[in-house]
Amino acid sequence: MEKIQYRYGELRKLKEDVEDTRTVEFVISDESKDRHGSILNMDGWEIDNFNRNGIVGYQHNVYGGDMCNAPDPDQVIGRGEAFREGDQLIGRVVFEPAEINPLAEKIFRKVQFGTLSATSVGFKPVGEGAYGEKDEARGKDNETFYYKGQELVEFSIVNIPSNTNALKRDLGDQTANALMYIKKKLGNDYSFSDIEGMLVRDVMDMIMGDGIKKDRKEKEHEDNKNKVNAEKRWRTLELLK
Repeated sequence: MEKIQYRYGELRKLKEDVEDTRTVEFVISDESKDRHGSILNMDGWEIDNFNRNGIVGYQHNVYGGDMCNAPDPDQVIGRGEAFREGDQLIGRVVFEPAEINPLAEKIFRKVQFGTLSATSVGFKPVGEGAYGEKDEARGKDNETFYYKGQELVEFSIVNIPSNTNALKRDLGDQTANALMYIKKKLGNDYSFSDIEGMLVRDVMDMIMGDGIKKDRKEKEHEDNKNKVNAEKRWRTLELLK
């Protein structure tokens, strides 16, 4: 499955009837070089599938939850539509009413107030892109990658686009949630110190649903057995010298 990639956009000027329509527009993509060192091809945008059932999310939490977060339909905050306007791709969102989605109402008010004004577009590359030439070639000072085309998957309103510290804080939160998930799966017989000593393979087995099939005593027995066998092999090698 092609990995979804993200690029950032910004709020357009709010229209006078925004209170009645609950409709806001964002410039979600243009032909400028982005902070990833790439340029999206405006003529290569595929938006038909998105426009058939366009949704707008908050912080990209629109895919039904993950191992750390339960699915939350309120993370889908409105209906989305995308269209080309000159050398820009415009994303339009109609926010859900307050009575069915308080989160959508809060984000709508924050957009009006100006504390939320950034978007992030999720897309899948289409076709083979290429690096530029001369100083835009790969490895050069002005390295630039040109996408051949992109399929729009969704776009979201986000807090702080591509902010390193924000990403670090989010990673820390997700790690803490993951540890709590593993602790819950293991039960009270295991402490956090036990979890810290796990192999990555053990953790991945749990996440993928296989679980850890041996309890603590069985694991300790197996570890001791392996240790004894290792000592026997060492003594055998010493005798053969």
